[in-house]
Amino acid sequence: MHVGNSLEYLHELLGHSQVVRHLKNETKVEYYYRKKFLLMLFSKRDRVNAYIVIPLTEDFKPIIDDADDKKFHVGKQTFFAKAPFEYDVVSSNQIQYYIESKEAADKRFHLSYYAGWVNYGYNYNSNIDEAKYVFIYYKSLVMDDEEKNIINKKKVRSNVYPNFYGVGELKLAIITEALLTEKYFKQYF
Repeated sequence: MHVGNSLEYLHELLGHSQVVRHLKNETKVEYYYRKKFLLMLFSKRDRVNAYIVIPLTEDFKPIIDDADDKKFHVGKQTFFAKAPFEYDVVSSNQIQYYIESKEAADKRFHLSYYAGWVNYGYNYNSNIDEAKYVFIYYKSLVMDDEEKNIINKKKVRSNVYPNFYGVGELKLAIITEALLTEKYFKQYF
């Protein structure tokens, strides 16, 4: 599966999705639930623009290439080594997440790599309360405390193990719009 694949090809490979949503800017998201993961496939005009994989079990720990063409061990390490190109964080009653993106080392293809933590994905680091780190960071952003923002962002990036990853041509605003709340995740799957 790659960004740029046709939807027809991926439908042959994966079958049809359980859920489809239409987002702003004509982007369609298809959700494929499997026992070990949730795949979110983003497309526009029958072409894949991005995908996100959210592991749901401990034994699903893929090794992927990151933005710097190095190996990234999902579930075994914290966020990308270098600072993100862009990031977003939300902590509410309905959803908690931290996500960051980095541009690919090879700029010709305009790809970004995504890594994040969401409250309904598998919690790889059971020694800490990852939701607490995300909440504290979000709270410092809301309170507009620049000094605490820097400290709390470092804490998230060094303590929280990403439980989702992806690749695409989309801005984070579109990716985060597609993240399901925990309520909808349980309702659909």
